[in-house]
Amino acid sequence: MSQFLQLVLSLCLLLPIAIFGEEEQPELFWKGVTGQEHVTKLTVDNLDQFVNKKQDVFIMFYAHWCPASAEAKQEFASVAQELHYIEGVDVSLGALDCNMTVAHLTACRSVNVTKYPKFLYFSDGNLSSPKVYKTSCPRDKDYFYNWIMHTRKDNYCSSASPLGHIHVEKHVLVLLMVFMVSRFVQMCFMIS
Repeated sequence: MSQFLQLVLSLCLLLPIAIFGEEEQPELFWKGVTGQEHVTKLTVDNLDQFVNKKQDVFIMFYAHWCPASAEAKQEFASVAQELHYIEGVDVSLGALDCNMTVAHLTACRSVNVTKYPKFLYFSDGNLSSPKVYKTSCPRDKDYFYNWIMHTRKDNYCSSASPLGHIHVEKHVLVLLMVFMVSRFVQMCFMIS
């Protein structure tokens, strides 16, 4: 990308900061969200410490003015609440408002966050090679939960999930339905 385009993109991302100011936005953004007490509100001052202190962390990089970020926050907080009560699962969830200050925007850009919200999973205090939750994946509690459990480096067995979450792809369900209908039709012809 040319330097001019990077400059324009940076200015567009900084525009909300200029309009809304550099206030403490996380408290307002998370107010009234069930489970938000289990999401660590990150800043540039505690981001490195949060990632280095924990074995595994899943972080939501968001912008307080972004509608997609606002839609995802309840599901993110819900999975944080669920994971908090499961013994043996040491995954901490945090959230960083990329547009709170210029320093926050710079921190987000350092881990390649250019769209909001973006969800990254960090292991062993390593900020340089996060695993990315794909933007094509649904942003709901069950998908977050299953993705986190399968991303963890310890031996996780999906059938032994303490919450009983089961993730089945749509195409598998369609194949199962086709098979069941074909068996039903065969049985009908055998009877007549």
